[in-house]
Amino acid sequence: MFDFFEFYASGGVLMHAITLTALFTIATLVLDARARKLGDDDPRRLRLADRLVVLCVGIGVVATATGVVDLFAMLGMVLERDTPAVALAALARGGVIVPAPLIWSLMAALPLWIIGTVQRHRVPAPRRRPA
Repeated sequence: MFDFFEFYASGGVLMHAITLTALFTIATLVLDARARKLGDDDPRRLRLADRLVVLCVGIGVVATATGVVDLFAMLGMVLERDTPAVALAALARGGVIVPAPLIWSLMAALPLWIIGTVQRHRVPAPRRRPA
């Protein structure tokens, strides 16, 4: 059975950085939506949201690359001490864990990219003239 907390913990410390970046992006998108309702169509907030989303995916890529390096270092140590069958079992277990940060960053980034794109292409409502 899938356990979210085990998945999150297996990604390491950078999972927190991905989560925080996604939360900052959500806050930026919410503030942009509120500002647009008040008539402020400044595109800088959405550019910031786009950059935060790219940063989120970038952190996931770096964390995954670090995990791959750690996995192969661990495999080297296992092969020095144990049989290839033990190393293969370790590779199978590690191969499931290593992509967790990239998966988490994409799970956070893709919906935020979609929301940002929708907000960017929304046509503002016509302003009512005071009676």
